[in-house]
Amino acid sequence: MNPVPAGALRAALYDWECEHVAGRRDQDVGFYAGLASSPGTRILELACGTGRVGVPLAERVPGSRVVGLDHDRHMLARAARRAAASPGAGRVALVQADMRAFAFARPFDVVAVAYNSLQLLTGAGDAAACLAAAGACLSPGGVLALEVTSYAPATGGTADHRSAVAGEPLGRGTVCGLSVELVGGFDHDPGLGLTHYHRRWTLQRPREPAFVLGDTVALRSFDEATLDGLAAGVGLEPGERQTRGRSLLYTARRPRRPATARR
Repeated sequence: MNPVPAGALRAALYDWECEHVAGRRDQDVGFYAGLASSPGTRILELACGTGRVGVPLAERVPGSRVVGLDHDRHMLARAARRAAASPGAGRVALVQADMRAFAFARPFDVVAVAYNSLQLLTGAGDAAACLAAAGACLSPGGVLALEVTSYAPATGGTADHRSAVAGEPLGRGTVCGLSVELVGGFDHDPGLGLTHYHRRWTLQRPREPAFVLGDTVALRSFDEATLDGLAAGVGLEPGERQTRGRSLLYTARRPRRPATARR
């Protein structure tokens, strides 16, 4: 049996974790579909990953055109397979690019940054660069829509109080013919506004020794005021938002007319 390439395996593990650990299937697709209800809507999803959101968007919004952008070719390959099996296959295009620096010849009506993907941009100026690129490719009246989640502990604490959760079993199952067990933990630094999610995957093929994959995902915290400031800084008007548990669903719009300078 040929081994699964490392990048392809990580893309498959991502899908498995979304569904079986985070409980993410398509329940957030409706939020973005509700912003793109007109036939012919052009939608761009940044950090589209394996197409969990973008592909069903093309199915739910009749006549829409969806472009998924991601820097990871293995994620995009999995998204391409998902799109090929979808009724909206002919209306989904995939592009390999950096979500902090991109441009398109034609504008979009909706730019989506789903499932905390903005929080993966932890470098100075990264989030502002992403929103600037997103705003530049929005049509007048177009909407930027995103989700961020607070990973801070529910208990109180001072601004410099670090907290941590040791590795805990999160799930087990089968991925690409391998048995899989996931253990995860995190540490949160409110002073830096960063949460580090530590994962350890134990994988095993039948009758073969187990092997371990480990990584750490850094996530930056964003509150409403910070997002409002980022949006306004790139010429977008903060819009409606809603809270679902620890998650914030946020929108901002490009004005239909340029702001007039005051005399």
